[in-house]
Amino acid sequence: LLQFIANEYPNQKLQMCTEYNRDCYCFHAHPNYQKSGPFFDWMMVSFETSPGHFMNFPSRLCSVIRCPGKENDDQPSHQLIINCTTRRTKRDSTIGTEWEFDPDTFHLVYGAIIVPPVFVVLLSDNLVVSIQSHSEWADNFCEY
Repeated sequence: LLQFIANEYPNQKLQMCTEYNRDCYCFHAHPNYQKSGPFFDWMMVSFETSPGHFMNFPSRLCSVIRCPGKENDDQPSHQLIINCTTRRTKRDSTIGTEWEFDPDTFHLVYGAIIVPPVFVVLLSDNLVVSIQSHSEWADNFCEY
């Protein structure tokens, strides 16, 4: 992560944050949250996969960088460094979707492309399952 930041912001003094607030959500990226170890929230991030076609990818927030001088501008005031899933494995279940994940690849994004948080279960170093919201899977278990 430090090498990625050094490459993206060479010779710049940066202010880094451990929280990012957007709408009613607060996302955390903390190396030692409440002295209990690392804590990184997951969110869905919308990427344009082809012209006019967007897809949401589960992504882990790694760091928040405050962009100096942007508070009163039309430009975003923060940039987010994320680890993003790379592709679906097609091994899905009723409540979750399995994704390939590369924890060593970082992306720099703006908060505008974030869609709501997502609950993610790490299966291994390079596989995760994003759990669908209750409204999307609950009917599969009940007959009315």
